[in-house]
Amino acid sequence: MADRDDSESGDSDTEIQNSPSLSDLADRVEDGTPASDKSGDSASPAGEEGSTTDQTPSKLSELADSIRRKQGSSASDDKASEWDLIDDLPDAPFDEANFDEKAEAVFDLVSEQSNILIVGPAETAAEYNLCTQLMTGDSGAANQLLVSVETAPEEQLNILNNYRVGSVENQTLISVQSYDASGTIDAADLPITIKTVTKATDLRRIGLLITKSLNEWGESSAQSTLCVHSLSNLITAVNNNQRVFRFLHILTNRISSAGARAHYHVDPARHDDQTLRTFKSLFDATIEFEPDGSLSLG
Repeated sequence: MADRDDSESGDSDTEIQNSPSLSDLADRVEDGTPASDKSGDSASPAGEEGSTTDQTPSKLSELADSIRRKQGSSASDDKASEWDLIDDLPDAPFDEANFDEKAEAVFDLVSEQSNILIVGPAETAAEYNLCTQLMTGDSGAANQLLVSVETAPEEQLNILNNYRVGSVENQTLISVQSYDASGTIDAADLPITIKTVTKATDLRRIGLLITKSLNEWGESSAQSTLCVHSLSNLITAVNNNQRVFRFLHILTNRISSAGARAHYHVDPARHDDQTLRTFKSLFDATIEFEPDGSLSLG
């Protein structure tokens, strides 16, 4: 049975608390200005798009210091047990990939990018096929990490099974959801490392578990790939755009420094245009897709 950790560390999340407004942080990312170059920014005006009730002023240098601490750490955390699950696989509900030549050109353009935002309608065959493509190692072998936020266990398992189109050396699920009534994965025929986070607001623990997996795979010759399914669910559950932005700022830097490739699912129907533009500034590339499988670079 998967290990459960009900600890709450959100209050101690010094890396991603109190910082300038979301739009200020986005500006620094877009123009390449190091966070430590500007300080003393005031809190966001009340009512600013993307802002929340967390409006405490703070220096950007504090954010830069926290990012450096995170990047330099080799996170230690509770060990998660491995499940040797032996029951039959459920039928995966996803259609075969049906991408055209233009789509293949898009894949070629983003193949060297570390952090990719994918924007399009959720729970469609196109979304899952695109996700599977990005989770497959460039050399055919991969260490795969799924960060699943408020997703039903059956769907988690289907996603993991769908990834296994090539050689998979390690497969880890970080399941972020409330466990009072949601349940957990109970069947598979391959070993999967299961790690749990009981509250989506515990961004610090999510980050530590991701870092731990990347560190464990550091000596592997297989490419490490990560999927956040979904960023829309995380934004909704945390209900604080500034905290999610700071979390992603740290995470995307960690992915780049580890030589891994990550992608993040966003359903545009759930967010206003300003919020989407702001979060897009964090990523190396954005792929927009339609239900019919057509792709374009955003």
